Amino acid sequence: MLTNQEQSQLNKLRLEWEKKQKPLLQNGSSFSQNRGAELTEKTQTIDARELQLDQVKQKNTKKIINLSGKLPENYELKQLIAIGGEGTVYLAKDIEKNKLVAVKFILHGKNASEKERQRFRRQGEVLKKLSHPRIIQVYETGSIEDVDYLVMEYFSTSDLLDFQKKQRDSLVQNWELCSDIVEKILEGLEYAHSLNVIHRDIKPENILLNESDLKIVDFGLAREVTSDHLVTTGFKFLGTPSYSSPEQTLRPKEVDSQSDLFSVGTIFYELLTGKKPFTGSNFLKLMTNIAGQNPLPPREINPKIPEEIERITQKALAKKKEERYFTAQEFCADLQGFRRIQKRLRGFS
Repeated sequence: MLTNQEQSQLNKLRLEWEKKQKPLLQNGSSFSQNRGAELTEKTQTIDARELQLDQVKQKNTKKIINLSGKLPENYELKQLIAIGGEGTVYLAKDIEKNKLVAVKFILHGKNASEKERQRFRRQGEVLKKLSHPRIIQVYETGSIEDVDYLVMEYFSTSDLLDFQKKQRDSLVQNWELCSDIVEKILEGLEYAHSLNVIHRDIKPENILLNESDLKIVDFGLAREVTSDHLVTTGFKFLGTPSYSSPEQTLRPKEVDSQSDLFSVGTIFYELLTGKKPFTGSNFLKLMTNIAGQNPLPPREINPKIPEEIERITQKALAKKKEERYFTAQEFCADLQGFRRIQKRLRGFS
């Protein structure tokens, strides 16, 4: 049960959320409509975003590039490959190094607000400090004609959300594949957390993967624990509702690396069962369930899940931080330890 103070906090968040998304949904630009759809998290979000991207791709390429900005002469823009909540991403060629890169322009170009610029630049600053196989690498940041951009590693693949949609039946039949995906996410987070960087928006859309590799992307909400300043959007709730932790909802000042681990636990639950652990008919109900309701035990949805994997998942989703995994390394060690035991048992059978 939530306390009166916690319920009051949820009510305030709901009002702020509705106030924030209303102008986004009413804005006529295709980019703002896309952002509004992403915030509402309605079922048609992905289909609408894919349709929107296809429509944009069909327009004159030069017009699109001019909308975003220009690059130094050593880069050649090729094509638009993605539109996100805070930027447009293009495939480009680094002429000097003769390799493909991804270039991300701030979403509203010259018209971006100062808070949007602050968040976008912060992402570049954070990612330039991180160098790990499980985290997308940023090579260069800059601004040309008052349009901010990031030059990043190009990773040709799809995101985990798309993978889940296509492989849902295979995933729920294969807990080891689910564990392998989660372990790779935890490897990247372990490194980021070791440098005091918290992602704060771990969700399937921010995980890229192919047959052999996985990368964490979009550190737009990231912050450093030791930083004297906290970059916000001017809106108290930061993150994606379905994958947020109880403390993101009720106690934002307490958000730390364990919040990222709760988000990973949410992803793990969804991979194993094909269902989100927390749902709600509206924002307030969803946040109330995350803060105060335990999800259905995974094995009640998918009996093929081993009991130990269920235990690990439930520990990752513990409401109280002291009952949750303290580090990504601890979470990962439990998964790897159980997989090693299962491998030995199969060897004896």
